[in-house]
Amino acid sequence: MQMAAHKSLNPSDIARETLRQLAQRRLAPTPQNYQALYDEIAGSPSLAPFPQLQLRAIQRVLPAQTPEQKRLLDQFERAVTEHHWPSLQSTLVGYANLAIPSTVATVADELDDAAQQPLPPAWARSWRGWWTTCCPPWARKTRACRRWPPT
Repeated sequence: MQMAAHKSLNPSDIARETLRQLAQRRLAPTPQNYQALYDEIAGSPSLAPFPQLQLRAIQRVLPAQTPEQKRLLDQFERAVTEHHWPSLQSTLVGYANLAIPSTVATVADELDDAAQQPLPPAWARSWRGWWTTCCPPWARKTRACRRWPPT
């Protein structure tokens, strides 16, 4: 007996019919099968449960060493407690943004440091060999090319 979308059924009637359908269709009585049949009989999908345990596990490993990280961790904890997805999103974006400026600054500092160091002599010889091999003689006569490669 298919009772899909009957609004007159109360939750206990839906549960009873769900158990009947599980047996009739010879489905394993797993939570997923029960939920799918219950939703089919009730005529409306149920909301996915809030993943509080998984989010608490993430919360335990989030860093809280700086004042900003501590503030974000408190915000994350409140969002999980209140089951508030927009706050979770903004907290995770906040954590991601904390990493970006320091990473960019570190890479920029390393590039600046590298630019200040002269090339090792073996590299300079290698560049000079490449330059004389690949650059045509007419190009070596321009003013800019006469200064290149550096000695």
